Amino acid sequence: MFRISPRKAFTGLHARNFAYRKFMPRDFVKQQAKALESNNNAINKDTHTITKSENISSLNRSLNQEKVTNEINTVLENLSPKTADLISKSRRGFDRNKQFELTKKRLEFSKIKDYRSPTTKANEKLAEKIYRRIANKHYAKENLTEDQKYQKFCKELDEHAQKLFDPEKTDVWTRVQPDTLVKILETGEFKSLVELGEGSTGNKQECTMLSPETRIHMEEQIFGYRKDLPAESRPYYGHPSDSPSGNIGKDFVSSFGSIGIRYKKALVKDAVSFTGDDSAKHANGSIRPALWGYLHRGIFPLKRVKEGKLVNNYKNPLQIKSMHDIHPYPELQIHPAWIKGGRLTLEHIDAVVIREPLYDPQLKDNTGSTKTKLLNLIEALEKHGIKYRLGKNADKQRNLLQNVSWLKDKAGSLKFLDHSYQD
Repeated sequence: MFRISPRKAFTGLHARNFAYRKFMPRDFVKQQAKALESNNNAINKDTHTITKSENISSLNRSLNQEKVTNEINTVLENLSPKTADLISKSRRGFDRNKQFELTKKRLEFSKIKDYRSPTTKANEKLAEKIYRRIANKHYAKENLTEDQKYQKFCKELDEHAQKLFDPEKTDVWTRVQPDTLVKILETGEFKSLVELGEGSTGNKQECTMLSPETRIHMEEQIFGYRKDLPAESRPYYGHPSDSPSGNIGKDFVSSFGSIGIRYKKALVKDAVSFTGDDSAKHANGSIRPALWGYLHRGIFPLKRVKEGKLVNNYKNPLQIKSMHDIHPYPELQIHPAWIKGGRLTLEHIDAVVIREPLYDPQLKDNTGSTKTKLLNLIEALEKHGIKYRLGKNADKQRNLLQNVSWLKDKAGSLKFLDHSYQD
């Protein structure tokens, strides 16, 4: 029986069969569709392995074929014409319009995008060079060959990536400015950075600022999105956190705004990919996003910024004890193609944290007081029935409600203020 571990397919251990052929497109959805079609494999629902002998037709009876076909075609529509042409000319005559016999598990599997840049081969060689060097040092006291050290290191690093962002403990967050939150509440939906026509409001030393054109180029290189993809179909950016206030590490993400927004994990988790750094720094492909639940060592950057330049990153990722140790912050991307309705809306908001209710410059009026704008923001959140918190933690919220008279007077009538400040 012929078996291929899905993890090997993602991490590059089985890359020669899947990813390193000249005709292979870099978009993982096409790679997997082509691999599944050419090998005539099915995915076992329990073991997540691919096997020739599984009876596809028996598993397919419960599947809504039309729904699957439409969803797959929607993804393929977002591919560049050049890439689509490569598929049509590749081995075994893969046809992008062919009706795929996929079970629900296979459809889920096809969503796992192991994005690859045009410089995949170079970066895979670089990864091996870096990981062999780190592995030799990490296992210096163990009686293993160099190859054994390398293989052991790669396996442990894959498992480490999954533990860092445990879906049971990790939530999906983003940061915005107060004015941006007001616009979101008014329009009822979020906008991508390309739609907004701006890169970021981040600290230039820690958070990459990109023009829309540069970001479009970066998203093509890292995620495989074609350049003419509509702005509203492009990724939304955020960060993971296991904190009730959305804090991460040394809070470098505060440069993007003082308002933390936590999304409803059940509605967005299947559309989330992770990188262990600001993806905008790695347009050369020195980082590989991976979907939640299928994380691998590719999320750790092969390069880091030093004195304004990208240099090889020889720091051992196994020494990262938690997501809070990642500098400047781990990033996540929400891909609208996999969200119901194709847009992030108010429906996806689980909670809002107003982290600096008294000191945020955007909340201050001409007199330096935040009272008017803050109360207007609270009123808007109450109107839409969105749970919210005040301050960076429960103690700060308690002090605000006890010591700020105009908040204390309103506290009793605020239905959606999270007094417990707990998840």
